[in-house]
Parts: sequence; structure tokens; C-alpha cells
Amino acid sequence: ADMLTKVVIRAKFEHCLDLVNILHI
Repeated sequence: ADMLTKVVIRAKFEHCLDLVNILHI
């Protein structure tokens, strides 16, 4: 369960970074 949680958090974090990059362009 802990492993799955880390994967989910990382996926959301990377998705947020993508949104930030799009907004900054």
C-alpha cells in the first residue's frame, strides 16, 4: 500500500509540474 501511495503522489506531483510549465510558457 505504501508503494502504491508513493506512485500516486509522484504522479500527481509530476502532473502539477506539467501544469506549472504550461502556465509559465
